[in-house]
Amino acid sequence: MIADERTMPLPGLDPAVVSREQFNAYLRRRNLTILDVALAAGLRLIYVWKVSRGEPVEVQYAGAIRKALYTLTHEPYTGLIAVQFTPVIPREQNEHRQGEHRESRRTYL
Repeated sequence: MIADERTMPLPGLDPAVVSREQFNAYLRRRNLTILDVALAAGLRLIYVWKVSRGEPVEVQYAGAIRKALYTLTHEPYTGLIAVQFTPVIPREQNEHRQGEHRESRRTYL
C-alpha cells in the first residue's frame, strides 16, 4: 500500500534563498526594478541589490525598502528580508575593547 512506503524528508529551505526568491517574484509581478525601489526609498542601489540577492542589510534599510514597495504598489511586502544586527556597545565599554571585532548576526524579518 502506498501509505506504507518510506519517503525521504525534504531538505530545509535556506532563508536566504527564500528571501531572494520572494523579493524578486514581488518585483516581477509588479513590473518593478531594483532601481525603481531604490529611488522610491531614497537609498543607494546597492542596498536594494543586496536584498534582491538575499544578502543582509541593516534594519533601517529593510524598513525603507518595505515602505518604498508599499508606496509604489499600495500593497505591503510580506516576504522575508535578511537584516544584519550589530550589537551596540556602550561608549565606556567600547573604550576598553579597542581592536576587538564586534560580532553581528543575521536574521530575517
